Amino acid sequence: MTAGAERIAQAVGDDRSRAARLLAETEATGQSCDLTPVDLGMGRPQLPGRFVVGAGSEPGSAMRLLRQRCATGLVACGLNTDGYAVRHLAELSTVLGTCALQMAPGGAESEYVYALG
Repeated sequence: MTAGAERIAQAVGDDRSRAARLLAETEATGQSCDLTPVDLGMGRPQLPGRFVVGAGSEPGSAMRLLRQRCATGLVACGLNTDGYAVRHLAELSTVLGTCALQMAPGGAESEYVYALG
């Protein structure tokens, strides 16, 4: 990077001190861009906002959409007549409903709350 900074400084008619300042500014900018795992949301669920998946804003719309898409998947796989698969989907829907996967009130589009009920 030093060689590149020196070429840039020379191209604009400055001396090596300009190259050193450019490197220092680049380092400072890089340090200000440091992200921690917390900044990246690691350690907590990351789910798309309702608008991304096509769910409405009314309560329960995300869960209804999920059930509909799962049922459509069963049909696509030819499992809609398989009693075990249909019961299993119903059980999973109940579990997810119990966890109350809902949008955080007043939160950002991508924030969800898991409230165990």
